[in-house]
Amino acid sequence: MEYSKTITYNLAFSGGSSFIHQVNPSANNWSNIETQLKYGLYQNAEHEFIVSVAGSVEWGNTGTGFNNPNLASPPDTVTSLTAKAYVGKGFGDVEAE
Repeated sequence: MEYSKTITYNLAFSGGSSFIHQVNPSANNWSNIETQLKYGLYQNAEHEFIVSVAGSVEWGNTGTGFNNPNLASPPDTVTSLTAKAYVGKGFGDVEAE
């Protein structure tokens, strides 16, 4: 489950978590909450090109199941910061042969 909101033309915020259903051994839990702030640095509509950067945070100890020994992958207990870069190119301006 994720929520995303455009704040300005170039700036967006998103946040969410996911439900994990593990069958064998049986265990269910929520993953840690993740948030992200994304900024569009450059857009060229004519050539369908975009460059964006983002910073995301996975907040430690916000999920469930830390003490469940049946979980194959329990949520992290530490907070993680991640820097991201996105580059996108459409093919609408490529000449057809």
